[in-house]
Amino acid sequence: MLTFERCGRSALYGRFSVKVPAQTFSENETPRGQADSGRVKREAWLLRQSHDQFMIQVSSSDDLAFLQRFAKLLSADTPSVIYHYKYNSNDQPEYGLASGLFDSRAIADRAVGDLPEEVQRYGPWVRRIGDIQRTVPGN
Repeated sequence: MLTFERCGRSALYGRFSVKVPAQTFSENETPRGQADSGRVKREAWLLRQSHDQFMIQVSSSDDLAFLQRFAKLLSADTPSVIYHYKYNSNDQPEYGLASGLFDSRAIADRAVGDLPEEVQRYGPWVRRIGDIQRTVPGN
């Protein structure tokens, strides 16, 4: 008899783990039917941006709902993107959250200091968009 145990988002059947597919969405799709203001973008938007611009990498997690809540702490005046970038050692999808769209690293570095304190405690850092784009599977 197989036993079923729920651990996060992985399903365990006896000793065998089942890989949960990453949730990828087009730019205008909303995960799991949740309402979305359209402010938080997805992979399609990210892949259309110029590779030589910069964003602030805010956080990463295998908990997509956490990143969606966390994104609400960011300014509504700047674009934010949640993107799938890998599977962790437990075969769970990992997602990144990045914010802002900057023409230079210096401008992005200054913007890190303007982030809310509750965001800054996670240690955000500046990344070139091309580097983020290369982490998206299939790119």
